Amino acid sequence: MAKIYISSTYGDLKEYREAVYHTLRQMRHDAIAMEDYVATDQRPLEKCLADVAECDVYIGIFAWRYGHVPSKENPTGKSITELEYRKAGEEGKECLIFLLDETAPWLRAYMDDVTGEGDRGQRMAALRKELGEVMVSFFKTPGDLSNLVSVSLYQYEQKKRIRSGLEEQRQSIVQESEQQKSQRRPSLTWPVRTG
Repeated sequence: MAKIYISSTYGDLKEYREAVYHTLRQMRHDAIAMEDYVATDQRPLEKCLADVAECDVYIGIFAWRYGHVPSKENPTGKSITELEYRKAGEEGKECLIFLLDETAPWLRAYMDDVTGEGDRGQRMAALRKELGEVMVSFFKTPGDLSNLVSVSLYQYEQKKRIRSGLEEQRQSIVQESEQQKSQRRPSLTWPVRTG
């Protein structure tokens, strides 16, 4: 069971987040999402980044909104969603990235290039371009996204099992080699002379 962090903007992707969260729970994973947060004296950005650092897998879901840019303790001026993605990369987390397909119907109210937010959509366009340079999956509906997430996690778990098996084999070979070396060491006792 993996600890998985779900990252995205909220209002525009609420249904999509719910579908992913439900799928992760059905797969018996420990899903961490902003919906689980309760009142605390910890700042939201600080809490989000701490949760990303503690997860095994980061799931990034991106559409056409750049998201909230905290004004405090954010010298780079990036959105929480982008900062979560950057933190996952810095921490060496498995990053599964999902982009809304450009042909998917979408409400104009949820598009920065229409609303003028995120530098009139330029920030989201730049982030999507960067994300598109790594292995991503494209979705159109919450069902599409849910299916893609489950397949991606299955592949991640298979890869993890293979790596674990290879590491066990490597350790076994090293131990066997060390045992053989210790058995071949010359005796330090002198031969006894007779006669």
